[in-house]
Amino acid sequence: MPKPDLPPGELEPFVRLVERIDAASTISDDDRQWLNGRLEDLKGQWASRPKGLPECVVHGDTWVGKVARTEAGPLLMDFERASFGPPEWGLVSTAVKLTMTGAVSPEEYTAFCKTYGVDVTEWEGNELLVGARELRMVM
Repeated sequence: MPKPDLPPGELEPFVRLVERIDAASTISDDDRQWLNGRLEDLKGQWASRPKGLPECVVHGDTWVGKVARTEAGPLLMDFERASFGPPEWGLVSTAVKLTMTGAVSPEEYTAFCKTYGVDVTEWEGNELLVGARELRMVM
């Protein structure tokens, strides 16, 4: 979607991660230090990320659990993270489901890319987005 007249705000890919890391009671101090270092590294990469597709309104937390099947067709839910940012942010969730969790088959991913018209894994900023998504998944 194009940027609306009433801006939804800019995408914040690292929102609440500091608080989540600080609140994690079952991790060691070494792990907490590593996670905080990883977060700072990713923030630095985000500030100088490669140019990708034109920025637009993005859902912010796109994954299959945010889609309800209805008689009228799929319904996208939960827009608390909707913002203006790179569309690759939404695409990388499906790529991570292929490469990290196996929740998406190679055939499903190929069909997804064909339908959307872009394979985010071919974008030079993919590793940054994967790192950010993986950090969000563990925290």
